[in-house]
Amino acid sequence: MATALSQPRAGRTAITVPRPNPYFGSGLLAVSDALALLTAGALGGSAWLMWTTGAVDWSAAILVPVAVSMIAYAGQGLYSAVGLTGAEQLRRIVLTTTLVYLALTAALFLTKEGAGQSRGVVFCSWALSVFLVPALRAFVVHRFCRMSWWGAPVVIVGRGDLAHRLMDLFRARPQLGLKPVAVVDGTRNAPEQAFGLPVYSSIHELPLPVSHAIVVDSALRAQPLLDACSARFAHVLLVPDLGAATTLWVSPTDLGGTLGLELRHNLLMPLDRCLKRVLDVVVSLVAGLFAIPIIVIAASWIAAASRQSPFFAQRRQSCSGKEVTVYKLRTMYPDADMMLLQYLARSDDARAEWDRYYKLKKDPRVLPGIGHFLRRTSLDELPQFWNILRGDMSVVGPRPVMAEEVIRYGSSFDVVGRVKPGLTGLWQVSGRNDLSYDERIRLDSYYVRNWSIWLDLTIIAQTLRVVVSRCGAY
Repeated sequence: MATALSQPRAGRTAITVPRPNPYFGSGLLAVSDALALLTAGALGGSAWLMWTTGAVDWSAAILVPVAVSMIAYAGQGLYSAVGLTGAEQLRRIVLTTTLVYLALTAALFLTKEGAGQSRGVVFCSWALSVFLVPALRAFVVHRFCRMSWWGAPVVIVGRGDLAHRLMDLFRARPQLGLKPVAVVDGTRNAPEQAFGLPVYSSIHELPLPVSHAIVVDSALRAQPLLDACSARFAHVLLVPDLGAATTLWVSPTDLGGTLGLELRHNLLMPLDRCLKRVLDVVVSLVAGLFAIPIIVIAASWIAAASRQSPFFAQRRQSCSGKEVTVYKLRTMYPDADMMLLQYLARSDDARAEWDRYYKLKKDPRVLPGIGHFLRRTSLDELPQFWNILRGDMSVVGPRPVMAEEVIRYGSSFDVVGRVKPGLTGLWQVSGRNDLSYDERIRLDSYYVRNWSIWLDLTIIAQTLRVVVSRCGAY
C-alpha cells in the first residue's frame, strides 16, 4: 500500500511512501487475543475436568471471559498498540486480565452459581490467558510489524538531530507501530524531502489525513505551530530533547499551571530491588534444575577436548565498585589472551572489529566444536545461575564488564555500575554481538533507568527466542 504524498506544489517531484493502515494491525491483534483467550478457556476447562467430576458451563467459562477481556483490552488502548513497548503491553495485558478474572470470580461467589469447580475453571483459564495472550501477540507483531500496512501513519513536525534519532528508532523498531510518512519543516524554504520523506512548510499542505503527529524539540518553541497541530491531529506527541535523562518512567506534574516532569530511576529504589531479587531466585532455581545435566555433559566434553578445567572464572565489575568472580564453561584455549594479542597484531581488520564490537566473528581463541557450539547457543553462561543465587548477579541486568572496560562507559557507568550485572540483558535481545560497543552501553543505561518487572519478564521471554534463533551469536 503506497500513496504519493507530495503533490501540493507545482514542480515538485512526487515521492511515493508506504502508508500504513492502523485498522489492519488492530484487527490482527483482536483476532490474536480472541484465539488466545478461547484457547485458554478451553484448556482451562479441560484441565479442571481432569481433577474433578461434573460438567462445565462452557459459555460461561469461555465466551463471557473472552468478551469482557477484549472490551477491557480496548479500554486500555491495546488495540492501537501504537508507541507501546513490549513491556508496557505485557503490563497492561496481565493487570487487565487479572482484574477481569477477579471480577468474574467475585460474580460467581456472589451469585453462588457453578459451586467451586467453576471458580477452578476461572483460575486455570486466567493462568493460561496471562501467558497465551502476550505470547501470541508477540508472535503476530514479530511476524507482521515490517509490513508496509502495519502500524499508524505519523507526521514528524520539526527537524534536527532529535528528528534523525527518532527516524532511526522507528526504522529499527517497527514493532512500535509508528510509521513516518511526511515531515513538516515549519519554514518557507523547506527542501523537497528529508529522511526519504516529502517535506512540507505547513501542516495545512498535507494532502491526506493523518491522525498522529510527533513534535520534536526544534518545533516545541513555536506556539502557533503547536496550536495548529492540536487543531489538525487527533494524537500529538511532544518529544523534548532530554538527552540521557530520557526515560519511560516520567510522571507529569502540574506545578501551578507549569508542566514538570519527574524522572525516576527504578532500579535504584529499595522496594524494586527486593522485587527483582525475588524474581532472580525463583528463575535461577527453576532454570538451574534444567541446567545441571547440560553443564555436566558440556563440562565432560570440554575436559576431553582441552585437557583443562572445564570451568572458567573471571573477575568482573559488580554494583557499587565491587568485583565478583563470574563463572562460565570454558570455550577458549588456556593461552587465549596471548593468542588474541598476536592475532590483532597481524590483522588490521581484526583490530578494527575488536575496537568496535569487543568481539571477533572468527575468533582463533575458541575451541573447535564444543567451544563454538556453547557460544552460539549461550550455554557457556549456565554456571552463572550460581552467581545469581549467591546474589552477585541478576537474571536480567547490564552486561558484566571487566575493570579495563569501565573507561569506555564514561559517565554512563555512574548509573550502570550501581546495579548488579545480568546473565541476559536488553542489548543481548536487541542484536547481541551485532551491536557496537557504544550501542550496548546505551541499552544498558536505558535498562537501568527504565526498569520494571514487566521489562524483565519481556527480556527473559525474548532471550529464549534469541537463543533458539542464534541471532547475533558467534
